[in-house]
Amino acid sequence: MSEKTTSKATATKDLTGNVQRLLEALSRQKSIEPLKQLFWSELNYERANQPLSYRDWPEQTANVLYEAPLLFATGGIDDSFHIIYIRMESDQLSLKDERFVVTRLLKDHLYALFIFSNKSQDKRRKLLLLSVT
Repeated sequence: MSEKTTSKATATKDLTGNVQRLLEALSRQKSIEPLKQLFWSELNYERANQPLSYRDWPEQTANVLYEAPLLFATGGIDDSFHIIYIRMESDQLSLKDERFVVTRLLKDHLYALFIFSNKSQDKRRKLLLLSVT
């Protein structure tokens, strides 16, 4: 095996180990710091960190949110892929409530990974939705 191949295999192993460590930390910690480290440092997505307005959303949808959804990171061609963090009002994650939020967010974010968290940030769910045009 060449030195270049060995170096590439080691880098891949290191990245895999770091990602696994951050995913474990994410399940233990009640914050999004491991998520930031995962997407911004390890996976090299562009930092966005921009709250998304939900002022014009239907009341039923807006009421399930604890705070404004966060355009967390972007990637791809022209940063068209969005990673959006959504903290829900309830301590239980509800697919029905998440569906309301995703339906609304898809109007402006066609290619996205949605990461949902409950109010206390100890439960998370990831939904990857790629719109087909």
